[in-house]
Amino acid sequence: VSLLNKPGRQMTLEELQPLSVLTRSVKNSTQGLINRRNNRTLLGWVRNLKEMWTQVPKSGKGKKSNGFNKDHCISKMLLCKDSVTVVSQNPHIACK
Repeated sequence: VSLLNKPGRQMTLEELQPLSVLTRSVKNSTQGLINRRNNRTLLGWVRNLKEMWTQVPKSGKGKKSNGFNKDHCISKMLLCKDSVTVVSQNPHIACK
């Protein structure tokens, strides 16, 4: 039974936790998508993460500056709960 269709009364304490999606991703070895407060996004497994963000350079005199996407890989990371805004599973992998 999917957690989306399961009533709250039937959920265990582990399923009701704020980071339960991340916990399930660790146990099932599936990808997770984490949005953080500093407007950066983490995509991947807990041991191999890819951090993505958009950087806007300072513009010169009267010049219009365009933002560009940056990313880098993180092998291991400690994630604090207060910096997390949204945690979700990769929908393509979670459906299988």
